[in-house]
Amino acid sequence: MTIFSTLKFNKSPNYAYFIGIYPIPTRNIDQSMRYSYKSFEINLLNENHTYKKKIIVLQSEEFNELAINFIKENLKFKYEKYSPNFN
Repeated sequence: MTIFSTLKFNKSPNYAYFIGIYPIPTRNIDQSMRYSYKSFEINLLNENHTYKKKIIVLQSEEFNELAINFIKENLKFKYEKYSPNFN
């Protein structure tokens, strides 16, 4: 049976590309430009959860739940909490 899981991340953009365009330190970037967002990755896993393959990335928890339910009902994949076993 195919197993899948969701990993949740907090992400923020990298402003390093501004240095090439405008030679200013990134720490001086206007605070209104700084933001972060949540990202939800749905991954296929092996039985020990030691190998994962990213299949989709979503930015909404609501869409993540819809995707999980769709995969469970239509593809008959098994949803598990990600916890790798390296033994």
